[in-house]
Amino acid sequence: MSTLSMTGFGRGAAAEGGFRAEAELSSVNRKQFDCAVALPAGLAALEERCRRLVHEGFTRGHAQLTVRVSAESAAAAASEPHAESAEGAEDESYAESAETAE
Repeated sequence: MSTLSMTGFGRGAAAEGGFRAEAELSSVNRKQFDCAVALPAGLAALEERCRRLVHEGFTRGHAQLTVRVSAESAAAAASEPHAESAEGAEDESYAESAETAE
């Protein structure tokens, strides 16, 4: 189900493999749809996929998605998250984030 128009804010978080990801989504009413996505450098390859996920929920308006990733352990801090390792978990994390934001 798609939201026709919305002004609002939501935040969600998920942890996996020693990393914690936090996502914030804000939107304001506009006639057309556009989406700005801010991701950590290591996840830049997921920008278009994130934009599509947001567009599945909105048919119009301006949406701003910001994702922050932090290490929860010293071992995770030594390695940076990459888009390749995030691809399999994105649908599950997205669902968890959506539930947390409600």
